[in-house]
Amino acid sequence: MIRSLAPLVCLFVLLCHGAQASYYTDISNAFMPNELTHVQVGEERVPIFEIPATTPLARGVVLILAEQTPSGLSLAQAKSLASLMSQKGWHSIVSPVPLVLASPFVNYDVPSTSRQNAELSADSNEENSGTNLTQPDNINDNQNVKMTALHPRQDTRPPVVDYQRSAQHLTLLLNALYEHSKGHRGFRIVIAQGMSAAQILSLGADQKIAPPNTLVTLSPFWPQASINSQIPSAIAGTDFPVLDLAVANVNEWATRTEDNRRFIASTSLKLHYRQQKIPANIFSSNFNDAKKSPYIQLLGGHIIGWTRYLGW
Repeated sequence: MIRSLAPLVCLFVLLCHGAQASYYTDISNAFMPNELTHVQVGEERVPIFEIPATTPLARGVVLILAEQTPSGLSLAQAKSLASLMSQKGWHSIVSPVPLVLASPFVNYDVPSTSRQNAELSADSNEENSGTNLTQPDNINDNQNVKMTALHPRQDTRPPVVDYQRSAQHLTLLLNALYEHSKGHRGFRIVIAQGMSAAQILSLGADQKIAPPNTLVTLSPFWPQASINSQIPSAIAGTDFPVLDLAVANVNEWATRTEDNRRFIASTSLKLHYRQQKIPANIFSSNFNDAKKSPYIQLLGGHIIGWTRYLGW
């Protein structure tokens, strides 16, 4: 049975990779060649948008990650924020981040050791099916391995987004952006929202990425309880300053950890941490592109205030 699913798994992986590449291709086709540049991320050419600093003396580089999810920082919002930051002396780079879908054929809720034992037992049953058609003891043991790993309130549905593959892609993307912007002197700011922010916090706490001079997160979350509950500890484990902007009514996942993020950072004596709440009754769009929306102006004001607090 497991071997018969192997072609389907390979097909799904190819489709996910194609969807990710298609997302970048759609963005590249939506803009003129002179409106964007590309960086090489593994085997993919990722389109990015650059807005140079408009002041004589640049302060550094700000990297803004625009998520594909509705609850993330959209590409239009990211470009508007980049334009505002460039007016304050920051060379701004906007990079889109796609969703990396998870395979529906993998049981993510069963521990890996139990899952491997179950797979080995299933393969053994298939190989011995010709000589021994009835193996009730092995079948019962296999079922017990799967059943004991689950809790009655545990969500057995597979996750929509693949956390590991998404983290790998984000690591490669950040390395490529760092390499692309190394010619600009000054400080480096990374701005991310939602799932991208949660993964950058985890990667930074585990020292798997080069630390930015500061990270600005907008309502970090991950739609899995076991991963989402680790975000406050990840903030406390980072070595770089963190500005935690809590946007109201983003989703329930971000709201669950909002108070705990501030509490654990405080009790862990983390240096240079600030949490500020963004009210929900702010328009996130504006019909006049020449004027930044109140939401973008508020975000920019908090970020500039944070950099001044850090002495930049």
